[in-house]
Amino acid sequence: MIIYSIFIPYYIFHQMKETKKHIMNQNMKIFPESFSGKRSLIHFARTLLVSGAIGFITGLCVLLPSCTSTASRQIKLSNSAFLLSISVKESQVNVNLKERQIPLKISEGSYIYRAQVSESEDTLFSSQYLSVTVTGQNVTIRGKLAGLDIEHNFYMPTDKPWFEEHIVLHNPGNSRISLSEFEMGFPLRIKDKEGKIIPELTEDRIIAVPFRHRADDKNGVINDHILTDIIEKPGWEYRPNFMLLPFQHKTRYLHVRSRHHFSEGWAWIHGDRSIGIFSFNQEHLVYSVLSPVKTEEGTILRFGGACFLPVHSQPSAVTRINPGDSIDFGIMRYQSIPGSYNEAAYTYRAMLDEKGCRFPVGFNPPIHWEQLYDMEGAWNNRINNYTKSIIEKEAAKAVEYSCEALYLDPGWDTKFGTFLWGVEWLGPRKKFIDEMQSEYGLKVSLHTPMPPWSAIKGYEMGPSCVSDWPAGSRRIAPPETLSDTMRSGPEICMGSKQFLDEAEKRLLANCEDGVCYLMYDGTGWNGPCSDTTHGHPVPYLQEDHIRNCIDLVNIIHAKYPDVLIELHDMLDGGNTRRMTPVYYKYGLPLSYDENWGFELMWNPMEDIREGRDLAMYYYNLACNVPLYLHIDLRKDNEHCVMLWWFASTARHLGIGGTHKEVKVVEAQKAAMKYYREFDRFFKRGDFYGITEEIHLHVLPGEKAFVINMFNLSDNPRTITGKFDLKNAGLDKSLDYMASKPWAKIKNGILEVSLDMQPWSADVTDVSVSRK
Repeated sequence: MIIYSIFIPYYIFHQMKETKKHIMNQNMKIFPESFSGKRSLIHFARTLLVSGAIGFITGLCVLLPSCTSTASRQIKLSNSAFLLSISVKESQVNVNLKERQIPLKISEGSYIYRAQVSESEDTLFSSQYLSVTVTGQNVTIRGKLAGLDIEHNFYMPTDKPWFEEHIVLHNPGNSRISLSEFEMGFPLRIKDKEGKIIPELTEDRIIAVPFRHRADDKNGVINDHILTDIIEKPGWEYRPNFMLLPFQHKTRYLHVRSRHHFSEGWAWIHGDRSIGIFSFNQEHLVYSVLSPVKTEEGTILRFGGACFLPVHSQPSAVTRINPGDSIDFGIMRYQSIPGSYNEAAYTYRAMLDEKGCRFPVGFNPPIHWEQLYDMEGAWNNRINNYTKSIIEKEAAKAVEYSCEALYLDPGWDTKFGTFLWGVEWLGPRKKFIDEMQSEYGLKVSLHTPMPPWSAIKGYEMGPSCVSDWPAGSRRIAPPETLSDTMRSGPEICMGSKQFLDEAEKRLLANCEDGVCYLMYDGTGWNGPCSDTTHGHPVPYLQEDHIRNCIDLVNIIHAKYPDVLIELHDMLDGGNTRRMTPVYYKYGLPLSYDENWGFELMWNPMEDIREGRDLAMYYYNLACNVPLYLHIDLRKDNEHCVMLWWFASTARHLGIGGTHKEVKVVEAQKAAMKYYREFDRFFKRGDFYGITEEIHLHVLPGEKAFVINMFNLSDNPRTITGKFDLKNAGLDKSLDYMASKPWAKIKNGILEVSLDMQPWSADVTDVSVSRK
């Protein structure tokens, strides 16, 4: 027998009471007494309404028969790090999960299964034969819930400090199934019967990976929780509404209160060790989600497994499971880790590396000079303010600041987002690109905004492009009865075959003439389309939109694999928020090359002062998918703290703007010369953080590294730190020497100590001594 927990609000329970009275009288007997292991029809019902700030749920257990007899069966999987016991007995499947290195029991009780079918008040579930299969270090449980087949697998390799969980749903029927809620996971009881936290969990913390601090968090907010926070305080979810609100209200309604807490991964800190709870899925949007579940014996924490986040008013794959379709929730990895948060972040990064989500060998993106900062507004009068002679002045600046490519923001194109070259004011495209290389030694990169931005009225940077795209690409909004988004979306449907075919031709033409880099900006999700002639599914869901974004990358890389493509967040476009997982779709064949640096391009010094910049630090601790960002040098100070911070945290750097103070300009040019000399460390070195203010960029093959130091405060301070070089893959027995005296290495231990002015930075390089 296996337990399926289906959670039902009281008022539905009451409505069902009379019509199901004979069933309810038998409810905890569960099955007819004559049941003897054959298929038996049972009841039940449907699920959850969130109430109150946290939206706890009341549980009701509905048990389904196994294809085996009711005799008890116990299964154990173990390795050096974990022991998982699964007890299949009569009416329950119980789990007992222990971490063996701490040691600590981290789950005990009935595994949680829950589903809610959309637009149904009284859904019947039929039991199906369940099977439990054990093959080596694999246990697979198969069953049925809400008309869907569930395949639930645990894999625990004997030679690794982790195990993985894998869940797949399949619709074997003849009609579409839509779920509004779906949730599975391990139970964790945090409090005893008296309501006191269990003693061994009192000091435990659970911290989001990678975003201990997100760029859109308020200053001082740290996503670092005691365990009781998860069951007592509300969580939240993002609501995608890219550019659908008036500009003055664009920050409203982006967070929706939820009982769930989500992140790509979590670091559960217990003493001097951690447990990683890491999700990974390249096909569907999946996070590692923590949720409170209220039971008769008190509130428990559900972790791991799989959880559909019903992002407010937005559709997802589980809402459209067609006959024959499967939904793969990817893997959830549970890993035992020596050390605290940083070590957990490095472990998650190593998992992403293992999955192919790491910059390629030899990654060497060109340092950009961003012309926008000294040409702001030129896009409004392209023919006079975006001329070739003006651009050539920007090219000369790029050379002075040691840049490698000229990045052209809006104005190079005939209209905003046409992808067509402005021949009238820039001359022939190939000639322009060739002259930039021959006369300035610069490559050419282009900003290419997509319809979710470029086809929204009122947000254009210059003339509208709508009339320049095929008439058949126009978006048809869904009926007003569909409340999945506001109706004031883009005029062009990015998912239309008409747009994609024409965009392919125009983008390839730019690459054919020598463009080395494309920025796919404005890729946020902002509305379905109902046009059945477009070649996309109807309804057009956010996963369909994401797939089209990737397809438009693929067709360029199929012909020009060396052209770098930066892809903005595919749900939120160019904003501080990151709504899709940091690795999502990266590393797949012909996929994109870089993520966007959280829109910290407009006021980067203020972003540092307000703490938004910390998102880039934590991102790099846990992810090797490169970030790209260009910054406005006009906002920097004489210490180049802004320049060095983003040079340290963006593997692909762009700069632009001329500071009004000569001493700052000269300091920045000197800093960029140093950066160019050691740029390989910043572009493809392994990133380590001693603290938020001390960064290491390590190339183990060179037996060398670079150290960035920062004082991110209003007061003079002495910044200090220690680091064991073996943790960065360096040979401790070698004799290392730093180029500046504030960094010393003895017996393989790095020690740094530097008296620093407020909002200042310093940098040194370290290599093996040649004595």
